[in-house]
Parts: sequence; C-alpha cells; structure tokens
Amino acid sequence: MDLESKILKLEKQIARLISISETRDELLLEAWNRIEELEQENKELKFLVHKPTKKAVKKHSQNSDLPPSKGNHKPKKNQSLRNKSGKSKGGQNGHKSHFLKMSSIVDQTIELKLNNCPECQGEITSYKKLSVRQEVYLPKIEAKYREYQQFACTCDKCNKSFKTPYPEHIKAPI
Repeated sequence: MDLESKILKLEKQIARLISISETRDELLLEAWNRIEELEQENKELKFLVHKPTKKAVKKHSQNSDLPPSKGNHKPKKNQSLRNKSGKSKGGQNGHKSHFLKMSSIVDQTIELKLNNCPECQGEITSYKKLSVRQEVYLPKIEAKYREYQQFACTCDKCNKSFKTPYPEHIKAPI
C-alpha cells in the first residue's frame, strides 16, 4: 500500500471515531439529564412517604400483610364482650336464688346433736330438727389388683404338656 491510501484509511477511521465520540457524548448528556429527573422525582416521593399525616392508620391483619393471629381487631383477653347495662355487679335485689336440688336418696345421714350443754355441761335429752343440708362428695379412687395365675397341665390322653395363655393385654408381670 502506498502512503496516500494509508492516510486515506486513517482519515476514515478518525472520522468514524469522531462520529462515535459525538454520539457517545449525546447519549451521556441524555443519561445525565434523565438521572437528574429521577433524583428529583425520588426526592418528591420520599417526602410524600415520610410526610406526617393527620391520622395514622393502625395496621392489623385486615389491612396489611400481618397474619390473623396478630390482628388487633380481637378484644383483649380480659375485655368483656358484653354491653354495659347500668346495673351494679353481682346478684340483683329481688332476684330469686337457684341452688342444687336436694337428693331424696342419701348414702349416709349424720345427726348433729350435742350431748352436753356448752354453758353448764348438763345432759341434753330433747331434740328438735331445725334444718338439713347435703354435701355432694366423690369417694376416694383406689387401685384394684386383679391377679392372673397361669397353670401348666398335662393331657391324660396324649401325655403332652401345655400352659394356659395370659390374656393378650397382659404383657408384663405387673
């Protein structure tokens, strides 16, 4: 190649590089402007997100991603669901009492009688029944023991020995 063709080739390359450089500069300028726009928008959105509101909404399971078990819509454990009636607490005046009914079948009767006078220690002989009260109680639960005795036996006819089996639920000596 001669010198002129080399120079021509280099001039073409320089022109191409200049064109690429100008395009690159234009793209960089556009990108820089877009970055400035996005930074401004970001600043405005941050202000909106962190701006104090007049009344903050409490988050619970129905308006957020909290699970239902963490929801605040349930009453507290010691909070009654009943509406106030204006009456005082406890039994009301004039309300008829309700008790357990006395049983007609009694297992044991204990007569509460004094043998001697608490004042003078004199003997008491006449009594008049005043009132009756009943107590419902459960007797003490006691363990019961059942013994299974296993026997060995021999057949009189074939002379073979056997032992009687224990019930299936009996697996250990006790």
